[in-house]
Order: sequence, then structure tokens, then C-alpha cells
Amino acid sequence: MSTTTQLQQTVSRSVTVPCRQGVHLRVASVIVTMAKQFHSAIHFVSGAERVDAKSILGVLRLGAVRDTPLVLTANGPDADRAVQVLGELFESRAVLCRDPWELN
Repeated sequence: MSTTTQLQQTVSRSVTVPCRQGVHLRVASVIVTMAKQFHSAIHFVSGAERVDAKSILGVLRLGAVRDTPLVLTANGPDADRAVQVLGELFESRAVLCRDPWELN
């Protein structure tokens, strides 16, 4: 009988909230939907607050306004990919801040 151990790794990346209106319900929904596609535990850290990126209430609880710096962390088998994809989501304002009034 053989067992396979998956390597658990922790990865982090700094991101900044790009949307003019900050992280409101639609933006949080996009973030959570994307985060739920990964097996890793994913969190956002802002100051002393640490929230689950797979929880819409958690993401909204950050109260993150435009230009708020956040630390994105992931721990698990696909942590690298999760941080990469979510980090790119924050960089691609056209996706996260889809509405034209949010881009300015």
C-alpha cells in the first residue's frame, strides 16, 4: 500500500484595491468566485484583520477602499496558482472593476 503526500506551501503577494468604489458586493463576488476554484486556503490580510477569501462576508468585512494595500496569502497544493490568478485579477482593472464608473 502506498500513500502520496501533497506538498503544502504558503505563498503571499501584495495587492492594491483598484476600483474607485473599493470592494463592494459585485467586486467581492468576483473575488470569492475566483478563490473558490482553488483547493488551497486563501486569505486577505489588512492590518490586523485576516479574512477568508472564499467568504463574501469576510471579504466585505475588510471595508477595503480604493488603493487599500492587502496581502493575499494561500496555503495548499495550488497556492502558487491561486496567488498568481487572484493577483492578476487585482491588476486587471477591466475585469475586477468592470463598470466604467469604477475605473476612474
